[in-house]
Amino acid sequence: MDEMGYYDYAAAMGIPYFHWGGLGASDRIAELLAIDNSTRVLVVGCGTGYSACRIAKNTSCDLVGVDISADMVKGAQKRATEWGLEDHVRFQQGDAYKLEFHDAEFDVLMTEFVSVFLEKPRVFHEFVRVLNPGGRLGVNELFFADEIPSEVRPKIERVLEGFEEAVGLPIKIPTMSEWKTYFAEAGLDSISQEVVDYRYKLRETATAIGGTWKLLRIIGRVAWDMASNGSFRRRMTPIGRLKDALMRDRDTGGYAGAVICVGTKPR
Repeated sequence: MDEMGYYDYAAAMGIPYFHWGGLGASDRIAELLAIDNSTRVLVVGCGTGYSACRIAKNTSCDLVGVDISADMVKGAQKRATEWGLEDHVRFQQGDAYKLEFHDAEFDVLMTEFVSVFLEKPRVFHEFVRVLNPGGRLGVNELFFADEIPSEVRPKIERVLEGFEEAVGLPIKIPTMSEWKTYFAEAGLDSISQEVVDYRYKLRETATAIGGTWKLLRIIGRVAWDMASNGSFRRRMTPIGRLKDALMRDRDTGGYAGAVICVGTKPR
C-alpha cells in the first residue's frame, strides 16, 4: 500500500470510475457522440472499464478500451466477461501517445478525466489519426474559468500541486476556450461544448459498486488505512483537497467545472 498509486489503490478497493460528472456525464457524452450499434469506439484511459462497459451495454457498439496500467486492463477484462460483453468489447494495455491502431480505424474516440493528464497538442493529433473521416472525438474533462482572480489562483495552484504529488501525474486543466483551441489545432471542426453537473452522487456510486453495504465497507477500509498508515494518509489527503477546491470551497469552487467537448474530423 505504501508504494501503491492512488488510482491503483482505488481500483483495488473496487471503485468503478474516477471521472467528475459521474454516469450521467458518461451517458451524455455517448449521446453527443451519437454512439449506436454501428459505431466502433475507442476509450483511452478506460480504467477498470465501468463507463466503457456501460456505454457498450447501452448502445451495443463495438468498443476497445486502452489503459497504461496492466492492473486496470485486467480489471476491465474481468468486468467485460462478467457483463457478458466479450463479443464486442475488449481491453488492452496501451500508450495514449502511441496508439497501436491503424489510421482511420475508429468512428469515435473518447476520454473521461484522462486528457487533463496528457499533453493535449501531442495526444490530440494521435487521437485524430485513428479516427475515420467524419469520426468524432469527445472528452469529458475538467475546465477552469478563463478569468480567475489573482487572490484565488495561488490557492488553486497549491491544491493542484498536492494532487499531482498524490497521483504521480502532471495535471493541466485548460479553460473552456483552451479546450476548443486544442480541438481546432488538431484539425477538428463542428466543435461543441456543454457544461455538465460534476457533483458527487453517493447513491449512484453505491449502485455501481454493488450496494450501500459494500460502499460502507470500502469507506471503512479506506478510513482504517488512512488512520493506521501516516505515509499513506499524507499521500492521499490532497485528493480530497482537490475535490473540495473544485466543488465545495466558496473561494475557488466557482472557477472550475466539468465540460464535454466534442469535435468532428473533416471528411
